[in-house]
Amino acid sequence: MAEIIPFRAVRFSQEKVRDLSLVVAPPYDVISPKQQERFWRQHPNNVIRLILNNEGPDRYSRAAGYFRRWLKEGVLIRDGQPSIYLYQQKYLLTGKTEKITRGFIALAKLEDPDTGQIRATENIFSKPSADRLELLKACRANLGLILSIYYDPEKTVTQLTRNKIRERPLSFLVDHEGIEHKLWQITDSVIIKGVTEMIRDKTVFIGDGHHRYASALAYRDLRRKSGGKQDDNADYVMMYFSNINDRGITILPTHRLIHSLNGYKPRGFLEELHKLFKVKEFAFSPQGEGKARKRMLRALAQKKRRENAFGLITRGKSCYYMLQLKEEEKDSLASRDALQSLDVAVLHNLVLNRLLNIENNNLKVESNIRLTPDPEEAISAVRHGTAQLAFILNPTRVEQATEVARTGGKMPQKSTYFYPKLLSGLVFNKID
Repeated sequence: MAEIIPFRAVRFSQEKVRDLSLVVAPPYDVISPKQQERFWRQHPNNVIRLILNNEGPDRYSRAAGYFRRWLKEGVLIRDGQPSIYLYQQKYLLTGKTEKITRGFIALAKLEDPDTGQIRATENIFSKPSADRLELLKACRANLGLILSIYYDPEKTVTQLTRNKIRERPLSFLVDHEGIEHKLWQITDSVIIKGVTEMIRDKTVFIGDGHHRYASALAYRDLRRKSGGKQDDNADYVMMYFSNINDRGITILPTHRLIHSLNGYKPRGFLEELHKLFKVKEFAFSPQGEGKARKRMLRALAQKKRRENAFGLITRGKSCYYMLQLKEEEKDSLASRDALQSLDVAVLHNLVLNRLLNIENNNLKVESNIRLTPDPEEAISAVRHGTAQLAFILNPTRVEQATEVARTGGKMPQKSTYFYPKLLSGLVFNKID
């Protein structure tokens, strides 16, 4: 049973902060060092000081100090009545198609993500989870949103809140990417009861924020060991719930940039690839690189939903490659379950682990792989020498991700990039 409850959110006072776009930021794990510096300079109360404070041994206590001071000074205020919050984002996909995603924010009772009604869809890295736990211990607050998804063909929340979204929102802003964000506070007990009952028998899948969920679980266990009650606020975590049937969320692929491999030799690697994959080459001269790149990306997109395929660029070769798994290799996989059928699983199992010996453990993955949702960034990293090779993937479909989790599996780390990202700084959950 998925259990949710309303809560008294902490928010920026719009009397103190007139322009909310100056104090919000994307989730901590998609912020580059350059963006971190920009958000820091943008406003003295920008949420970056909480979620991604400057490096140093006291970074967590500094973040907690800001949080306490802003509460004391009234920069942050706490709503007086337990509520759930309706959160809407309007954005342009590839600069052309307007899309709207809408969900609600509530506190979710923490469960084992392997066996409970709240399921993890991906494996996680160890370092970010430890980092978020230290921040949670210092601030005693959920500072960022966990994105979760569920199936509800009846669109219950849309029906219950259809009048609410006609009202003036509690918060409104347009962020640095031009995405429009609106937030409504819902205190109506009838609506809250309807939403609570709807979600009770649903399976909820974590789409984004696995490390925040893992740190919340660890913090709950620490509280219990120290004598805390099993029903106190640490048993819950702030979460955003989005109905898959609304079709508002977009999943982008997360491309793999490989670096710091000892003894990597492109020729030998390509010879091994030919044993496992049908390899299509897009060779280019210096003047024809752009055309070859477009041809490879177009050919890869045509394989989406039909074949296990991904693109490749490697150091030392004036060529792009598209790798399509051979039929005999499909049959030889340990199982053709939901996980094994994913492009990203084929890449990790057959290429990263078997051929490149990047073992499937957190330390090695964090040491040798960088991730980006931008194929041009991945390609540029190889061409400019900051990566040895890059794999370009088609996006994982949301139905594939949930099916893997439903059957007890987990995708490799960062297999999906949910878009648009939920802002940090719209709401916080103070754990009393």
